[in-house]
Amino acid sequence: MVLGSGNRLGKSQIALGPLTINNTRTARTSLLAAAVVLAALLSLVGYMMADTFSSGESGDVSNQEICDQATPLRAQVADTDAATYAAHISEWRSVVDLSKQASDARLAKYGRFADRNYRNVGNYYIPLSDIIDYSCRGEASGITDIPTAP
Repeated sequence: MVLGSGNRLGKSQIALGPLTINNTRTARTSLLAAAVVLAALLSLVGYMMADTFSSGESGDVSNQEICDQATPLRAQVADTDAATYAAHISEWRSVVDLSKQASDARLAKYGRFADRNYRNVGNYYIPLSDIIDYSCRGEASGITDIPTAP
């Protein structure tokens, strides 16, 4: 059988241009495994690209909801030690998760930034304050000009 521009397919070989693959069970299994790995990599890249370019406009959490949850936390961790921050880490993570779902695109973008850079740090007072200032008052320098590094 002749394929395309003169490539031949025989009973024991698959010829694709300069590449010839022996048509054996091992070769077919290897090709299948390579195809599965390639599909998994493409899926991962697609997921990462979707997260990178997501505008956050599809969120459904209002700024007021975020403000209401975050404000008490700031009062609890203001001017405290590492143990106090650690005791409230789950509340901080909840604020970050809400911020990522904000209906306000800028706040959602900052939520993703805070998730990447501050989610597990020992002192999260500054990003928490930025989230509160923006969600409660509509302005915060850390959110207006999201830095590229923490």
